[in-house]
Amino acid sequence: MRNPPLLRLTWVAILCTAGCAAGVARAQPPSTDPYGVHAFAGSAPGARQAVPDPPQRPLAATRPPSWPSSDPGTDVAHRPSPPSFLPEGTPGEHGSPLEQRGTSRLPGRTPDTGRLERSSGHADVAHAKPFFGAHVVARVGNEAITVSDVLAQVPSIVDRNREQMSDDDVESQREALTRDLIRAMEEAFARRNGPGDQWIIQSEQLRAQMLGQILKMQIQTLLVFLDAQRNIPAEGLPDVRRQIDDGFDKQMLPDLMKRAGAGSRRELDEFLRGQGTSLEREKRTFFQQTLAQQWIRQHVDFDQEITHEQMLQYYRKHPDEFDREARTVWEHLCVQFVDQPSQQEARAAIARIGNRVLGGESLAEVAKDASQGPTAADGGRRVWPDEDRYLSEELERAVHGLPVGQLSPIIRDWRGLHIVRVVERTPPGRVSFEEAQEEIRVQIREERIQKQIDQYISELKRRTPVWTVLDPPQTP
Repeated sequence: MRNPPLLRLTWVAILCTAGCAAGVARAQPPSTDPYGVHAFAGSAPGARQAVPDPPQRPLAATRPPSWPSSDPGTDVAHRPSPPSFLPEGTPGEHGSPLEQRGTSRLPGRTPDTGRLERSSGHADVAHAKPFFGAHVVARVGNEAITVSDVLAQVPSIVDRNREQMSDDDVESQREALTRDLIRAMEEAFARRNGPGDQWIIQSEQLRAQMLGQILKMQIQTLLVFLDAQRNIPAEGLPDVRRQIDDGFDKQMLPDLMKRAGAGSRRELDEFLRGQGTSLEREKRTFFQQTLAQQWIRQHVDFDQEITHEQMLQYYRKHPDEFDREARTVWEHLCVQFVDQPSQQEARAAIARIGNRVLGGESLAEVAKDASQGPTAADGGRRVWPDEDRYLSEELERAVHGLPVGQLSPIIRDWRGLHIVRVVERTPPGRVSFEEAQEEIRVQIREERIQKQIDQYISELKRRTPVWTVLDPPQTP
């Protein structure tokens, strides 16, 4: 099963950077038949084109509905409360909150409303339920990974693909991923505390796989981080921390503040807390990940020689990897209904930018300036088939049917109005060895690096006990 694009989390992806080649668009001569509201290619004169009213923009949400909330208006009547993970009196075991004794216990989510319990005295604290975010979902030696630690990874996971999405898509992806992870962890705890041999539906399996990918990367990072702490001399650790913290302040902090639109650290921290993390947590995570990345390089040889004969053997051994299906490179101009006040304004907007291209302007420059498509920042250039992006039936028909170099008429689908142009088509076939050499070199290098990393991580796991909530329960 192919992993979702947001969750391609590997050490090789973190440690290695690959480049991509950009194509050159073919020029399209000006046309005497410009785009217009009443007449354009494919439309009969006077025909009315049905364009739906723009959908209402959803209100921005700062916290997913399934998170604990103190808002008395929160409707959680149909949401199951977190299961009872462990009997009383067993603090610190797998699946339990980090703190369960005395006044140090965190407020919990009430079974009937899911809202945070508030303490008004020692009697309340004594009967408080542990906060859901404090429950342990994995352990690496004596270190714990909690529900909150998992959810704090969501913004960075979504940000890895931020350039491919609009702002609305980023927010919806973040909320959807958060909801799915919360549900996956609740389901995992329920399975551990429920009867054996439970039947699991496919959607639950997919959520568990997604949670497993995130936990795997967090566990590996923590294993390497702890190994570094054990082996770096104690007197040298403060200097290492100062250097990494300085890197956070110079590299990460300005970017975080820009994305949050924050003018101060306090505003940034408030924004991050609305997303389920905090400035202190982000700084701690940056320190752990950076130290782990630096330390793992001590155990990996990145400069192993790759000979011509080794590349040729790889090509002959994996011929199917170099079979290519038909490929279409195309350019895209888009006006989204959600960003227009009316259907007339949407049609006028797409007609204006289409006429600019027909008037001689570069489609790539027009896309960067006025298009609202997912690749507008890259000049509207797209490739089909594209595993990471959905294409409506209307656009797919146009991309398959248009002659190379010809601008399409205005195309309408559920999302908006579009103009496309096919740049080139490549028929299916097998890439020659000469063309594939660089790809083969990168593949062999990454496989060797991953093998060394896997061996190192396996050795750390032999020395350090690791547990996750997804592990099957041990039978007595």
